[in-house]
Amino acid sequence: NQDAPSCAQAGVLGVLPGVIGLLQAVECLKILLGIGRTLIGRMIYYDALDASFLELKLKNNPNCRCCGKDAIFEGYENYQLACATASGA
Repeated sequence: NQDAPSCAQAGVLGVLPGVIGLLQAVECLKILLGIGRTLIGRMIYYDALDASFLELKLKNNPNCRCCGKDAIFEGYENYQLACATASGA
């Protein structure tokens, strides 16, 4: 909406990225250490105004080349190489 102020004009809620970053860091530790209930198959929505969470359950797409029944993990993308190739460098 053109009537809404930009982040530069109105500012941003500086605490919110910290809260989300903390949640991501804890999730990473749970996965690395093999402890707790991870968010695999779930997504959380945080409403900062209401100070509440909503959990959404996700299903794998059986036809997805990344998470489907016949998916094969071929390793992580080399972003430095991919970006250099995409830009023609």
